[in-house]
Amino acid sequence: MKKFNCLYLDIILGGFFGTIRGLILVFFFLFIFKCISMNNYNYYVKNSIFFSIFFQFVNYFFNFFGLS
Repeated sequence: MKKFNCLYLDIILGGFFGTIRGLILVFFFLFIFKCISMNNYNYYVKNSIFFSIFFQFVNYFFNFFGLS
């Protein structure tokens, strides 16, 4: 780490913003997919492991902070 002059904060922020960028790209992809075919979009969202885990995490987050 010191050889590259990289801080732990840089790694944490890079991972955080990389995750945010990935989510934005996935939702952009799904938006394009939705415009092409609504049936395929609904099938993908219902059967996607990523979205089931993501929506459970969001639901837990909202319940934890009392935002629901």
